[in-house]
Amino acid sequence: MNFRRIIFDIVLLASIFVLPWYGVLIFALLGISFFKNYYEASILGIIMDLLYSVSTPGIISGRFGVWFGVLLATVFIKEKLKEIIFV
Repeated sequence: MNFRRIIFDIVLLASIFVLPWYGVLIFALLGISFFKNYYEASILGIIMDLLYSVSTPGIISGRFGVWFGVLLATVFIKEKLKEIIFV
């Protein structure tokens, strides 16, 4: 079992409550760069969005508005890159 990854997950979870968003982002990017398939960053991003997001009126509204927009943009970019690379 990879105890470094578990300890890093606990530190990242604690940083959600202690650090500002850009500090959590730095920790998440470090986890993504050091660990293979680091999906915990996405899960902790959803938790952070649930805790601290503010619903705003507009085209994309609700609790998961920004998260849903980022997810759509990521999927779109990923599909376009597949078309370019594997043509």
